[in-house]
Amino acid sequence: FLAETMECVQSLRYPNLVHVVQDNCSTDETASIIDQFRHRRVRVVSKRSAAVVPMARNWNAAVREIPEEAAYFWLLCADDLLAPDAIEKAVRVAESDATVNLVGCRWTGEGLCGTELEAGKSVFDGKEVIRKYLRRETM
Repeated sequence: FLAETMECVQSLRYPNLVHVVQDNCSTDETASIIDQFRHRRVRVVSKRSAAVVPMARNWNAAVREIPEEAAYFWLLCADDLLAPDAIEKAVRVAESDATVNLVGCRWTGEGLCGTELEAGKSVFDGKEVIRKYLRRETM
C-alpha cells in the first residue's frame, strides 16, 4: 500500500508539505517506491532502519526527521490515505483554538468512528476523550 499512500500525500492540496518516510528495514520494494516520489511536488525525506525496530521506536525515528521549521506533523501509516483537503481542515481546527494540541478525525475506511462524540463540534477536551477511550466508551 506504500505507493498508494505516497500518491495520496502528493495529491494533498496543502501547499507546504514534507513527507517523512521511515523504512523499518523493509525487505520488499519499499526503497524503490520511495525513490519514485523523490522529485515530485511534496518533498520526500526518508531514512532506513539498520534493523527492524518496534513500532513506537520506528515512529519516534520518523518524528526526529521532521524539519525543525515544521509547525505541525501528521503520523500516517503506510496503508493510510487522506482526503485531498485533510491537512487544510486539520490546520484550520488546530488554529481555531490556542488550547488545541492534537487534531484527529472521525473517519475510517469503514465509515465514521468516534460517533459518540458530539456531532458538529470540532474541539473536545483531550482528557475526556482519553478517559472515554480507556473505558472503552468510544468503540
